[in-house]
Amino acid sequence: MRWDAGSQTLSVRMPEIEIAGPEVDLAAAREYGNGRVLTTIFGGEQRLNEANRAAAVADLRKQAQAEVPMRLARNSARQAIERSFSLPLKAAGFEDVKVVARFPGEGAEADPSYLDRSTPYNEAIEQARRRRAAEGQR
Repeated sequence: MRWDAGSQTLSVRMPEIEIAGPEVDLAAAREYGNGRVLTTIFGGEQRLNEANRAAAVADLRKQAQAEVPMRLARNSARQAIERSFSLPLKAAGFEDVKVVARFPGEGAEADPSYLDRSTPYNEAIEQARRRRAAEGQR
């Protein structure tokens, strides 16, 4: 963590997200079909069930590591950390505090809070009016 008193910004560097491995209730899994042919070929229903369950868990883990779920997980974690730090700081009297959470490899150019820097509509209109007035336009 790094605190910048001038801008009242707390920067938080987070560790990379780790996949904990799917929480799947394999005991509640249902088997569809007869399965007698496969049981005979592979030598036992128990071994076949274990292999299928291991393959299912590995497939779920692979799906969780895909780009979209990982991006969603990072965004969700980032928002949770920023909220978790900003609320107590605001309660302590830091009204204009900004918390910026980043993962390794994300620099200032990857700052996810860029939307916070947008100009409100009324301010944008006022800035344009002042700019035109300064240029001698109406």
